[in-house]
Amino acid sequence: MNTPKNASLTLIGTAMLLSSSVALAQDDFGTAPPPPVASSAGGDNSIQTGVWSLSFQVPGGGNRTAPGAAGIWYVLSPSLNLGANLGLGMDTGGEETAWDILLAPEIRYYLTTSGSVLPFVSGVLKFQMFDPGAGDSDTAVGLGGGIGVEWFITRAFSLAGHTGLGVDLVRPGDGIGIGTLTSALSVQMYFGGQGS
Repeated sequence: MNTPKNASLTLIGTAMLLSSSVALAQDDFGTAPPPPVASSAGGDNSIQTGVWSLSFQVPGGGNRTAPGAAGIWYVLSPSLNLGANLGLGMDTGGEETAWDILLAPEIRYYLTTSGSVLPFVSGVLKFQMFDPGAGDSDTAVGLGGGIGVEWFITRAFSLAGHTGLGVDLVRPGDGIGIGTLTSALSVQMYFGGQGS
C-alpha cells in the first residue's frame, strides 16, 4: 500500500538516485575543459618571460648608436626585452688601420605583446672606443632613445626597425653632440623559454 510517508520516501530516494547519476555522468564524461590560457605572446610571437634571442643589426646607414652590432637579448617580462649589443669593426684600406669597438646595452618596452607586429620604445647606452686611423684612440659615451616596430615572420624569427635621437655625452672634441639616429634594421632569432 502506498502511504504518503512511503510516497515521500520513494520520491526522496528517486531524487537522490537521479542526482547521484547526474554527478556520475559528469565524472564519466568530465566537465568542460577550462578555456585556454592566453600566453603573453598572443600566439604570434616569442615575447614571453625567460625567452632568449640573438640579434644581428644590418650595418651601415650611418647609425652611430650600434652600427653592425650583434647582441644577445633576454625577455625580462612580457613587455620588457633587455639586450647587450657588441660591435667590432676594422678597416685596413687606408695608410693606417682604423678600428671600432662598441658595447651598447639596450632595453625595449613593447606597447603591445599580442599579434605579430609589436611597436616598441627603446633606450640604449653606448660605450665606444675607436681609432679613425690616425694612431690615436678616442672614446665616446652616449645615450639614445627611439621608437620602432618588430615584425614576427614566425614565432622564432623577426625583423625590427627603429629610429630616434641620440646624445653623445663624451666624444672627441668639445661639447655634447645631439642628433637623430639613422634608421636601423635588425633580425632576431628567439629560443628557450616555456613551450620551446
